[in-house]
Amino acid sequence: TVLSLKDMMEVAATEKKFEKAGKLRDTLKYISSLNDQQVVSDTSREDTDAIGIALQNGKVQVVVLHERNGRVIDERSFSVAGASDSMGDALSQLIPQLYSSAPEIPDLVVIPEEPEDITILEEWLTQMRGKNVELRAAQRGKKSKLLALAQSNATQKISQQFAKWEAASKNIEE
Repeated sequence: TVLSLKDMMEVAATEKKFEKAGKLRDTLKYISSLNDQQVVSDTSREDTDAIGIALQNGKVQVVVLHERNGRVIDERSFSVAGASDSMGDALSQLIPQLYSSAPEIPDLVVIPEEPEDITILEEWLTQMRGKNVELRAAQRGKKSKLLALAQSNATQKISQQFAKWEAASKNIEE
C-alpha cells in the first residue's frame, strides 16, 4: 500500500493536484513514523507528564503526554490562544492552566526549558498535589525521549494547523 500511495502522490503532483499530493505525502509520513515509533516505556514507574511546545509565528501548540506506571497512557493536544515570545514564557502561563483543575498531578513534569519562575511553579504544584512535584528540563535518558516525542508531536500538529489555515485562506481568496 505504501508503494501505491507513492504512485498516487506522484500522479497527483504531475496532474497539478497539489493539495491531494500533499495529503498523500502527509499520510506516507505518518505511516513511516508508525514504523519508526518505539514504545516509550520507563522502568522508574514514576508518574510523569511531558509537555511539548511548538511556537510558530506567535502561535503556540501544546502536547502533553501522560506516563503512568512506566507507560504512556494518554496524549492531550491543544492550541493556546494569545502569543508567546519564548518557551519559558509559554510554560509559565501554561502550567497553572493545565494543573489548576487537573484530576491528578504527577511526581515529575518534564519540560523543554526551565522558566524563570520554576521554583514558584514547583511550590504551587506541590501545594496542589499535597506531595513533592518536580519540574525538570530533561536532556538525556528516558525522560528526554518522552519529552522529544511530545515536542515532535507538537511540531507536527502546529505544521498541520498552518497547512489548514493556508488552505482555508486560499479557498477564501478564490
